[in-house]
Amino acid sequence: PNAPPPNSDVVLISSIISTCMDRNQTLPFLSLLKSQVAQSTVNIAEITQSQHERFLRSAGSVVELGAECEELSKDVVDGVEKLKSTTVSSIMSHRNHLHSLTLIHNSSLYLSSVLSKTISISTSLTNAGVAADEGRLKEALEEVDRVRMGLGEVIKGGI
Repeated sequence: PNAPPPNSDVVLISSIISTCMDRNQTLPFLSLLKSQVAQSTVNIAEITQSQHERFLRSAGSVVELGAECEELSKDVVDGVEKLKSTTVSSIMSHRNHLHSLTLIHNSSLYLSSVLSKTISISTSLTNAGVAADEGRLKEALEEVDRVRMGLGEVIKGGI
């Protein structure tokens, strides 16, 4: 919750140096500081020396992986481009073809229903003629009414 200000280390060091100077303790402070720097240098050297081989192996592995990763990245980019150029265009072509076939199918269904209605109308006309020839005028008029309704459906497109 109470985070130190960004330059808190600088402020702390400055106040320590200022306090040492005020108390006339500059030489002991500098001596202590020199000894801490020397000890830190020794610690860094020991760590560096003990981890030297491991670090070099690790760095070598990273360098080796870099070339492989570059090649892999190029392969992935090439694969994506190839996929876009071949598969996507093929899918779009098939989609367009399917759309055309769907339109043809719908037109065929409509024409089939028109043909069916036309056969029904033709049959009703034939029946009306036969009924009229035989003197069954009421039946003939009913067949003519069916013809009129059927033609109306065809003309309106409500088949």
